[in-house]
Amino acid sequence: MNAAIQDRWLAALRGGGYSQTQGQLRDDHGFCCLGVLSDVVADDVGGKWDDDDFCVGPEKSSYALVPSVQEHCKIGTLDPKLPTKANPFLIAFYGDYTEDDTAYDTLADYVRDNTESKNPVPLSILNDHGVTFAEIADLIETFGFAEPDA
Repeated sequence: MNAAIQDRWLAALRGGGYSQTQGQLRDDHGFCCLGVLSDVVADDVGGKWDDDDFCVGPEKSSYALVPSVQEHCKIGTLDPKLPTKANPFLIAFYGDYTEDDTAYDTLADYVRDNTESKNPVPLSILNDHGVTFAEIADLIETFGFAEPDA
């Protein structure tokens, strides 16, 4: 990822200026971590918000980065992922997190399932399972990102 953009994004995640929401980039309650990134680079890419959708020209998304943001940030995927080396940490640290309306009982269960298949964990999953913006920023800083085809 472009280091200068990453620094701006992590500062925004830690800065307290964004309320956190789940399930989409932005809604009436706040932003997800990818919505914060989209908002941070909006002026850079000519992006704007159309209700809950982030738009750059004809590109439009309410749940993942649009290709122009991905390319501008030099990030490998539309839903960036932590590398699998982060999975044991995630299981140990977030193992007691529960939310009844998710497909998995805990974030640790999700990570365990994906560790077995060697899949990295998308940031959207962390965001939607209650990992705070500051914690997501720390995880990105500590572990970086998975390779694009991972």
